[in-house]
Amino acid sequence: MHLYRICEAEVWAQAQTEGALPLSELDRRDGYVHLSTAAQVPGTLHRFFAGRDDLVVLTISRAALDGAALRFEAPSHAPHEHAELFPHFYGRVTLGAITRAEALTLGEGGHHRLPDELARAIAAQP
Repeated sequence: MHLYRICEAEVWAQAQTEGALPLSELDRRDGYVHLSTAAQVPGTLHRFFAGRDDLVVLTISRAALDGAALRFEAPSHAPHEHAELFPHFYGRVTLGAITRAEALTLGEGGHHRLPDELARAIAAQP
């Protein structure tokens, strides 16, 4: 299974230099790396990155992450029992865990076009 991280292209370039993803301001504030499942990527793009044309989606091998540091939890802004659970990683995501990096482009109406493999993963969800 894969997890996904959306970030700016310059953050991805910095990660390649440093050997691990730098923490975003939100990551530092909350104390974990915010990730998404395939099904959650479109909503994450819409909520946090609408209209941005400088983005990369990173595919992360769940098996390559320390399982004890990966938790599926409600977002901090909606911590109730019926909230959707998101993958939160309490550690550093190293380059070895990232299996693919693809630029996101904007299509008609300013919506992001998803890479084919990610679109197939979303379509395969029950």
